[in-house]
Amino acid sequence: IILSSPNIHAKKRIYSNSSAAVEIWSYHQTTSEASPETRSLFIDSKLRTTTSATAVAHAEAFIHPALLSHTHPKNVAVFSDTPLLLLKEILKYKSVERITLIDVDLEALDAALKYMPDLNDCSAIRTETASCLDSAQVEIIKGGLDTWLENLDAEHEEDYDYDIYDILFMDVASASQKEQYLSELYHKDHFDYLIDAEAMIVVNVGSMPSIHGDDVTDQDSRTDFFKMISTDSSCYGSAIVYEEPLAAPLDTTFIS
Repeated sequence: IILSSPNIHAKKRIYSNSSAAVEIWSYHQTTSEASPETRSLFIDSKLRTTTSATAVAHAEAFIHPALLSHTHPKNVAVFSDTPLLLLKEILKYKSVERITLIDVDLEALDAALKYMPDLNDCSAIRTETASCLDSAQVEIIKGGLDTWLENLDAEHEEDYDYDIYDILFMDVASASQKEQYLSELYHKDHFDYLIDAEAMIVVNVGSMPSIHGDDVTDQDSRTDFFKMISTDSSCYGSAIVYEEPLAAPLDTTFIS
């Protein structure tokens, strides 16, 4: 839908992996080729990140409200297949000492680093390195979410020391991620012991339903998640829903 828009001109696919699950397209948003080029990365035909202002608005809305609200965030985790712009916004906070990136699509990450290098450019906000990923605070967990959780579960059962996170950022993109990130079972079995009473969870959950009733099925997971955190038995406190229209066509609705 995005690439078929009449506002997209001179589009060209510049990267595709062997299965065509990860693609990067370049295009102009005016008919003038002198206009800035936009590059967008898609995973399974879903827009995940872009070099336009859209992705910056999405990242800012996702990251800043929680980091500004927390009294002293030191340890944060980002669950995202494409975390570069989210990481860049987090690195603007000097109090953050550790950033764990989980469930990263490594193939998409490599493609973004090669064809969209500005997403990883922290030269304006860091002094020790121009690469956001090379910052000392950053750790990429390899092996996926389930492997990481299995290791943490083992530590939890053995009473080993494990990290308590101040903020969990959950970038929900696919149906499988909705099942993992937003389900009550996952939160009770895994996420609850990773946070304390001061912690915050931020989730992007699609966009607000339109007045025409579009994408009704896409709202089910958000509704169920909101009900879960609002019940009397929930370990979570108050929840805030907020919207950033400038993030469209990326997700524009967030729960914190």
